[in-house]
Amino acid sequence: MATSGIRRSLYLCVFALMLASLDASATPIVYDEMVDGDLDGHVLNLGVGSNTVSGSTSASLSGSPPILIVEHDEDTFVFVVPANAHLLSVSLSATVSGDSIDFGHTLHDGPSIFDVPLASFAVPIGTSTSPLFQAALPLGPGAYSLESTALFTFGSAETYEYTLSLNVGSVPEPGAILLVTIGLACGSLGRGKRCVRTKS
Repeated sequence: MATSGIRRSLYLCVFALMLASLDASATPIVYDEMVDGDLDGHVLNLGVGSNTVSGSTSASLSGSPPILIVEHDEDTFVFVVPANAHLLSVSLSATVSGDSIDFGHTLHDGPSIFDVPLASFAVPIGTSTSPLFQAALPLGPGAYSLESTALFTFGSAETYEYTLSLNVGSVPEPGAILLVTIGLACGSLGRGKRCVRTKS
């Protein structure tokens, strides 16, 4: 009797975990502008795990004296966090070719750059490896936009190359957690009844 109770509780646990992962079962994506085309305007459906997005932007000065930033290539894309999942962390590996243009990333709470900005990060000149947007994370299921642009410059044309790693983790639904709890409780009750019978 106790063995069947434990087995039953294990089955319930496995079933609950399967339910919890149904909507968050997509595999992580790898998007590289050099291979997959211009990133600007794309919608990327993230999967559970480490999603990698690589791109580049460029900018230069124009005018006399040169005081206006001209964006030659701007990357703004939408990413979707699946149901039953959260965006846990975003890390950046970046290189700025040159010594005078600051580039940056802005995260928006929605699929448009006109949605509320949640966090911004200015990339120092040179090479940078940094966690991004820590104060705004984790993010629940939904669509968000991420903007990569030139922020300020004192020099001529420069290029900014970057790789973003977006780490998504699955989160069990409350119903799945309840099933796990019930399953474990059933297993405990089965063991308790057996103990009482053997004592008598």
